[in-house]
Amino acid sequence: MTKLTHISVLILLIFQLAAITCRAAAHANNHLEGDKNCPQNYAKIFVSNSGHNSSSQFKAGLPVRTLDYARTIAHRFAENTAGFCILLKGGETFLPSIAIHLNVSSTPQQAESEDFNRAAFLWDLDKPLILSNYGTKAYPIIRSQQKYFAKDNGSDTNYKTIKTQIAIAVTAPSKQPVVIENIYLLEWEISAIWIYRTTNITIRNLIINKTGTLYFPEERYLLKEPNHLIYAAGVIYPKNSSNIKIYNNSIRNSHNRNDSYGLTGDLHVFYLSKVSDVNIFNNNVKWTSGPPIKIRHNSKNITIESNEFMYASPSKISDKHVEQQGFIRIPCKNLDTSCPMNVRIQNNKFHHPWCWGANCNNQKALRYSGQYFDEYSSRCSDRCWLSSNDGMASYCQTNCRGIQLLNNDFVLEWKQL
Repeated sequence: MTKLTHISVLILLIFQLAAITCRAAAHANNHLEGDKNCPQNYAKIFVSNSGHNSSSQFKAGLPVRTLDYARTIAHRFAENTAGFCILLKGGETFLPSIAIHLNVSSTPQQAESEDFNRAAFLWDLDKPLILSNYGTKAYPIIRSQQKYFAKDNGSDTNYKTIKTQIAIAVTAPSKQPVVIENIYLLEWEISAIWIYRTTNITIRNLIINKTGTLYFPEERYLLKEPNHLIYAAGVIYPKNSSNIKIYNNSIRNSHNRNDSYGLTGDLHVFYLSKVSDVNIFNNNVKWTSGPPIKIRHNSKNITIESNEFMYASPSKISDKHVEQQGFIRIPCKNLDTSCPMNVRIQNNKFHHPWCWGANCNNQKALRYSGQYFDEYSSRCSDRCWLSSNDGMASYCQTNCRGIQLLNNDFVLEWKQL
């Protein structure tokens, strides 16, 4: 290769690097300037650790100090504005100042329990909301206070101050568009985002890290049920809701603690229950010990595409204590009346199970689990998932209620990072 050729290649590499840098900068600017994307007819509420909790701050366009006070301001001035932008200062960490009891049931064991359903921020106002960032391009962090409570083996001693287990909740009567973006949600025991009886939700450009009971080692048993371990169901958990978009999020380290075995237990990343019209795309999920996708209870019109799930499933051999296997779980007790329908899962990467312990080299994951697919269902077998390849599409459309898995890339064996 001549000297001139070397120079030409070097110039080409410089131009390519410059182009990549420009694209990354444009991507960052688009994602990390939430205040500039706020509609003119929305009221802006700035939140910063250097702010002060008073309505005069809001009226002057100055920051309030806490996220819950921003919610108070929104309720107080709701009649005077078309919507709200609640904007957290980039680069700052926000700890919950109160615990908002959601007063709804997530599971039968959790109904009306003081052990669950306490959020750092709740949007239950029927007004549009953009929850985003302002200032620097660094993500603002909403982080739990870590300690919720500790109760040793059912004793009545060693209580801690009750804190929050859910970062952000959106519930009825909210039904106007809500956008949650450009935020880092760190260390939440039950869920990062919980959605209940609402509609028109967009979740995008988030970093979510360390969700589940594994990261709360002192908190073991329920206060009212001393033999029942605390259990988290979904990192992002929509229930009885519709019209939801979840995209461009980075989700890491999602684990329940399994005290019976001293190991991590299954936790789902996207847990969809009684939902409709949901689109989940372009997310990057890594290191989760339960099926990252779970769809149940009459959910319909679901599209999950172009996501990456890496080390994000129980391993088949060593994790026999994990009740819910596979990258994809769609349980169904009655194939005719109560099962999900019109679900399309396509063009995703499902690579490697999560594995812990000393014997990971021979571990494998299942592709899926649930009554749609296991030996208890004669109508919807493994062949349905291969319908695009073996001519079974018509059969599966009729008998599997429109459940399709197309053009996904599965690597079921564990591999050392």
